Amino acid sequence: MSAAVVTEVEQADVVDVRDRADVRRQVKLVVVFAIVALLLLWFALDISNATVSYTLGDTVSQDNPPKDLNGLAVVWACFGVALLATGAAAINKIPRGALGALISVVVGVAFFVGFIVWSYADQTNSLAGTLVIVNPLPGTVKLATPLVFGALAGCLCERAGVINIAIEGQFLTGAFFASVASSAFYSAEMGLLGGIVAGVGIAALLAVFALRYQVNQVVLGVVLIALATGLTNFLLSQIPDDPSIKSYLNEPLILAPMPDANMPVLSPIAASLTKIPVIGPTLFNQTLLVYLMYISVAFVTVLLFQTRWGLRVRSVGEHPTAADTVASRSTGSAGRRCCSAASSRASAAPTSPSALPAPSTRTPRPATASSRWPR
Repeated sequence: MSAAVVTEVEQADVVDVRDRADVRRQVKLVVVFAIVALLLLWFALDISNATVSYTLGDTVSQDNPPKDLNGLAVVWACFGVALLATGAAAINKIPRGALGALISVVVGVAFFVGFIVWSYADQTNSLAGTLVIVNPLPGTVKLATPLVFGALAGCLCERAGVINIAIEGQFLTGAFFASVASSAFYSAEMGLLGGIVAGVGIAALLAVFALRYQVNQVVLGVVLIALATGLTNFLLSQIPDDPSIKSYLNEPLILAPMPDANMPVLSPIAASLTKIPVIGPTLFNQTLLVYLMYISVAFVTVLLFQTRWGLRVRSVGEHPTAADTVASRSTGSAGRRCCSAASSRASAAPTSPSALPAPSTRTPRPATASSRWPR
């Protein structure tokens, strides 16, 4: 009996002390979710005509006709989601980790959907007709593709110890010469090749000045961007105004979406995958570049972190001096070959070639390696 009383007294004396970081996290969640809920409430009260038109395709066509939707009910549903999240945050029931992140994403999506519906509601007029909500995801993936290629190029250069500021310059020259090559040869594939060659040319300039003449990499990258901007503007201005000549040099062919590309194996598979609602047109009704982007992300990840070549490239970038001490040839030659290989692989990625690297000018970081890496 006495033992039970002591246990109850000890439990009564326990004070639950919360971490200040956890309190700040709760306050931030409550404030953000409450703001989202109030905005969604305003959206719902501001809508007069509850009917909005939408289509799951990226454009309105006979295959994707617009459909009517009760937009007011959608906004109220989004408000309910935000209100529930606000209440859960107020009583500190939103956990950390993946579940908490998922709740935050759901609230963000609810706000986005409510905002889009509110923006398109009450927009009917006699001139433009009814505005239709289209699926923005296919266009988002299409516009994000060159950015992903550029990010992969920057990742390779950073891992190799290179400060590559000239990626934008390679974008400019690659786009210009891809357009010229596609127009001159009446082939979108030749346009890809022309863009790759132009990007490798800027990479070669970076390599020559940074490796041979030891020019500061940041300053050199800015100069190369200025060079690419001025060069492409000058060459564009030199195209005659004669419509026949201008159409010959500035009418590039573009890649068709994969279902319409008439490729023996990939086109039928892409056509079948495109029939998946929402996700199909977003991920698979795209050009060859988008498919190459999917492959490149996985390929670069495996190349850098699961191969001997990737381990050597990262060792050169993290500690070039230590890499030179274990090199089988003269000082720095193996590291330069590894960095050049990394850059040339990124240069082969369409629309975003990466620059050839130079020895790192940053403070070396401690070299890290794990037993799971190939030796």
